[in-house]
Amino acid sequence: MCVEFPSLSWLADTPEKALKGIRNLVADVLSDMGKTTDNCQLGGPGLSDSLI
Repeated sequence: MCVEFPSLSWLADTPEKALKGIRNLVADVLSDMGKTTDNCQLGGPGLSDSLI
């Protein structure tokens, strides 16, 4: 669902709930990456701006 994070997934009863879940999960991962020493460019080239 998210090209930049191919190992992430989210299962839900409806497609709408699944999309909301994966969007929240990606946001959480980006937040965690920003709090660590991981080199993370939020909103950089290639990052799906619609997900953050």
